[in-house]
Amino acid sequence: MDIVRRNFFRLLRAGVLDEAGEMEPMSPFKWRQVVQLLRAQSVLPLGAKGLSIYQGDKRMNMPEELVAQVMTEGKNRENNPFRAEAKLSNPFLNNRLNNIRQTEPHAIDCNIETLRLLDIIVSNINHVLSRGLSLQGVLEIGLYLREKGDRVDFVKLDSWLGRLHIARMASLLGSILVEVFEFDEDEIPFIRRRDPKVDKLLMRALQNGDDHQETSLLFRFQPLETTTRFVRNIKQQLAEIEE
Repeated sequence: MDIVRRNFFRLLRAGVLDEAGEMEPMSPFKWRQVVQLLRAQSVLPLGAKGLSIYQGDKRMNMPEELVAQVMTEGKNRENNPFRAEAKLSNPFLNNRLNNIRQTEPHAIDCNIETLRLLDIIVSNINHVLSRGLSLQGVLEIGLYLREKGDRVDFVKLDSWLGRLHIARMASLLGSILVEVFEFDEDEIPFIRRRDPKVDKLLMRALQNGDDHQETSLLFRFQPLETTTRFVRNIKQQLAEIEE
């Protein structure tokens, strides 16, 4: 990982965890690249929070005009939450998801915090498969775990993830929080194993890549959803040709 991405993730870690790691001085050009990444990933508010934590650190040599831009834009975008529909493309699995939503509020051991975390994870999976990985979305999982993780029933969540066949994808998203945002694995019990594909998927999120390669990569983690979306896209293309 190059210095631009390392400092980019350090800023976000500081914004999420309120902890300042060791920043590496860079040229103004490279700091502008960091700011471009913050904009592209829709995480300027967290970047601004991270910058405030690094105030007084001599190694943080971002030009003052760039700091001012990030702080201003971050404040203006604070009310721009991650938006992706919490649904699955496979009709059978989506019916299961809706059934969980309908029955859980009436359960004796009802846990709304767990249901909310499930929706955030499903929203992320929907975004990954339709538009690519969203760091804003992944960080929403992390922030929710930091704020309400002690109220989540992870045994129940693990059961739901298995029933919906999204356990491996959820584990991948959790692994990103561990790999680059320094979360402890104990905070994310739904991680099955640290997958070596994390770095590859993460780097592709920060640059434009080959959609075919990304689809091949995601198929290994979410075969039912990926196949359903592929078939649906083919049907849409055929319908357009017929018209």
